[in-house]
Amino acid sequence: MHYNTSLRHQRWLPEVTSIQIMYKYLLSNLILSISTLFVCAQEDTVSVRFVSFPISNTSVSTELLVGDGKSIPVELPTTCLSPVYKVPALSEWSLGKMNIVINDKGKEQKVWKSYGKAKSTGSSEQLILVIRKGASYEDGLKLIPLKYNEANFGGGQYFIVNRTTVDIGLDLGSTRVALKPKGYKLLKPKPSKVVNGGKQLYTKLYYRSKGKMKPFYSSTWRLNDSARNLVFFYHEPQNNRIRTHTIRSYIRKK
Repeated sequence: MHYNTSLRHQRWLPEVTSIQIMYKYLLSNLILSISTLFVCAQEDTVSVRFVSFPISNTSVSTELLVGDGKSIPVELPTTCLSPVYKVPALSEWSLGKMNIVINDKGKEQKVWKSYGKAKSTGSSEQLILVIRKGASYEDGLKLIPLKYNEANFGGGQYFIVNRTTVDIGLDLGSTRVALKPKGYKLLKPKPSKVVNGGKQLYTKLYYRSKGKMKPFYSSTWRLNDSARNLVFFYHEPQNNRIRTHTIRSYIRKK
């Protein structure tokens, strides 16, 4: 009797253990699947903002492609950043216009006309610089997407864009950089001096003429650890002089 009981226990114990293992395996996969769905849901949308150049006194807007046959109107301001747009996380950004045409079957069909496109940075927060190549969108747009979270473009940093036809040199404190025409670079300069808690940047700007870099501007810029700065260099249309256009965006304290 004792012998038979032992055999019965030996026969059923592996089967119970196998069922337990199977349940644990299924439960683990279920938890992993739910976690993956939760993460995907979180990363399903991104926040994008826009700023465009050259400077314009009139309102500038266009459309952003957000899916197959879907677009939304977006503003492209030139003196500040646009509102935040929550859109699907796409691998590519395209600005243009959605047109309605009649196809061969006599039915309406949506056709997207792109004025400019660029690959997404993959960041949950992005700033898209839009460079207008001519008087109208038909002349084309150059898109420069930036990661706009604090880890990648934080306070006290400068994004410099050279839209002139000559090389531009900058001394920002102890940071020195040169930019070719149409070049751009993100900088994090160190302050030259701190006065009553305020950080200052000794700034000197140069342009290349006849093979030499010549200074054309010097000043002291304020360095604010809570502000992100966009600086554009461009030629003034009336006299071809080199000018700067600065847009400052402050980071909200959490």
